[in-house]
Amino acid sequence: MELAPWEGLSEEDVARLYPDEWQILQKTPAKLSMPGRETLDKLLKRILTGIKDIYQNNVDRSIIIITHVAVIRLLRLWHSKISLNLYKIVLATSAQLFQIKMDTAPVF
Repeated sequence: MELAPWEGLSEEDVARLYPDEWQILQKTPAKLSMPGRETLDKLLKRILTGIKDIYQNNVDRSIIIITHVAVIRLLRLWHSKISLNLYKIVLATSAQLFQIKMDTAPVF
């Protein structure tokens, strides 16, 4: 996820330096739009494009994807057809495993 201008800042620094944007992230994260920062919708589209490519090149195989919190949260919301505004409440801990079965390439 492209985070600029938040890149390298702690959550405490972001909350202090960008209080309005921080509140949007906490309450309705799908609405957060800042120059240089990827929206959740754009990130999800990029993720699904990558998964579609993986699926099409590995139709008869089981695949393991190793990723970070943002991708895990968005995939779980997308797969469950839940609003991206619930992004902050999706549990995604270190070394967590979860499975998404797909019979076809993702449609978006």
